[in-house]
Amino acid sequence: MVIAAELGWKQATGVKLSPSLVQLCRQNLSQYSRKRPGVHFEVVEQDAVALPISANARVYFFFEPFAPCIYEIVLERILSSLRSSPRSTYLLDVGSRVDFQSRGFRRLAYSRGTRIFVGPDTACKPGLDPSN
Repeated sequence: MVIAAELGWKQATGVKLSPSLVQLCRQNLSQYSRKRPGVHFEVVEQDAVALPISANARVYFFFEPFAPCIYEIVLERILSSLRSSPRSTYLLDVGSRVDFQSRGFRRLAYSRGTRIFVGPDTACKPGLDPSN
């Protein structure tokens, strides 16, 4: 999530199933947010498959989170939300081998070990080079 903030996003929600990882993430984000006022990130303890996809969610960050079959469910829920409420969307991914492009996402960049994709019908974010 810190990578998202460093790339300019101001708000994000992280999802972890493990209570100990949620606690660790919250501690790290608390320390980071003191250095970066105006950044609002939260971490919720929940199964990502059951997480409601907000109609205004724009950035999704995956850090080696799921088995491929879980990715498929989560991606379909994100795409369903985008069909219902079209908006610019960014997907950041660290460590998976999921083919997001086959689901309509376009690769925008690669930065600090993170693959960055834009959702269907999303214009490129200023400052990021879409040729990477």
